[in-house]
Amino acid sequence: LYVLAIQPRSLEMRDVDTENPCYVPISVALSSTKDYKSTKLSLTTPCLLPEYEMINQISVRSPRYWPTRA
Repeated sequence: LYVLAIQPRSLEMRDVDTENPCYVPISVALSSTKDYKSTKLSLTTPCLLPEYEMINQISVRSPRYWPTRA
């Protein structure tokens, strides 16, 4: 018997007016671990994020959208 544990890590941006998904470039800052130094990933939504424990910051990187950090 196997047990599968999942964690929702999908990130999808939506247009406010049409509620359709849209492509938005983001930057994900990862914290350092014993295996690697801190680093930044450049992704485009919709995408899958790394594990939450590894994420320091998520930023929108586009002149078309408000610069937002989470």
